[in-house]
Amino acid sequence: SSSFGMTETIFRDDIEKQTVGYQAGKADHPFAERFGDLAGKKVKTVGESMEEFVGGLDCTINPLYRSMLTDLVGTTHLTVVDSRFAYDKVWALGFITSMDVLLKNYPERDIAANIVDAFTKSMGFDEETLRADAGTVSTWAEGKNGEDVAAALRGEGDSEVAAIAKAAKVCVDNKIYCDI
Repeated sequence: SSSFGMTETIFRDDIEKQTVGYQAGKADHPFAERFGDLAGKKVKTVGESMEEFVGGLDCTINPLYRSMLTDLVGTTHLTVVDSRFAYDKVWALGFITSMDVLLKNYPERDIAANIVDAFTKSMGFDEETLRADAGTVSTWAEGKNGEDVAAALRGEGDSEVAAIAKAAKVCVDNKIYCDI
């Protein structure tokens, strides 16, 4: 018998001792208490989101934009499927503004619109809802100076933006994101 076989047995026995009775999501810990109900649930993969995105396109993507969009679909997917992600209207404004800026000079406007539609659907969102929520925050910001917006983003005041920021701050301070 080799010493490798004996070492393997020792490690296997040690692992078994450490995992006896283990159940995913059932630990006595705040993280498990908050997210334990998600243990074993199916999470859409990046590949599935990419497949939905490409399947929602009516055309091919201009090669100059293809890599950027592939990266955005992947990173946005990872953000959205993270159990700590909490959608809010400020996020919607960031998403819509990013799409508008990044596709501003896309050569065919109808294809750019199709890209945004396919992208939002692949992430499980409705573009009209995103645009409406983004519009709410944008309208709120009209006529405000930088300090007014900064104060709301610090959670000061009674605006909807301040409420979103307060919820996010509590979550960041606790190192666990909260629902808004």
